[in-house]
Amino acid sequence: MYYGRGELILDAVEELNREGVQCTFVQDRSVNETLTEKFRHYPHAVLMNGRCTAEESMALMNTATAVFVADFNCDISYSPYLMSKFVYQLFGDKPMIVYAKVDSEKHDYCVQYPEAGLFFAEQGNLESFVEACRAALMCDSSRIDRRAIRRVFSDEQIARDFIERIERV
Repeated sequence: MYYGRGELILDAVEELNREGVQCTFVQDRSVNETLTEKFRHYPHAVLMNGRCTAEESMALMNTATAVFVADFNCDISYSPYLMSKFVYQLFGDKPMIVYAKVDSEKHDYCVQYPEAGLFFAEQGNLESFVEACRAALMCDSSRIDRRAIRRVFSDEQIARDFIERIERV
């Protein structure tokens, strides 16, 4: 969440609680001073601020109902980034709230693989964020099927794509 990346989740979680959807956002890594101060004003947000051991962080993640992956804030109309955390989380079993621009590869994956439990929230759009969080929290994780999207990021596929690109040159 450095540099305000994804901080709108704090507002989305508060809105869900106002609507009667009980949830809490837990940030287990440290954030910058501005965001640290913001966490103090949100009753349904917990900032662990790096106080967790690796084992405690894993335990927190294992008890989570959903995970959150935020894109960088950037001043261009599209996002050229594909965050490694997005890919790492694809190999987990939790519904994912994916916060990015509509013109981004992450959005495209959310659309192409609806069975994968990816819930897209448009960057800067609170209503979209609330809807994505609500859907992720209500998702039956036993129905998530990530086999197809995981193949995209498999060693074999990455190597195949690399070799094909080299051969074209």
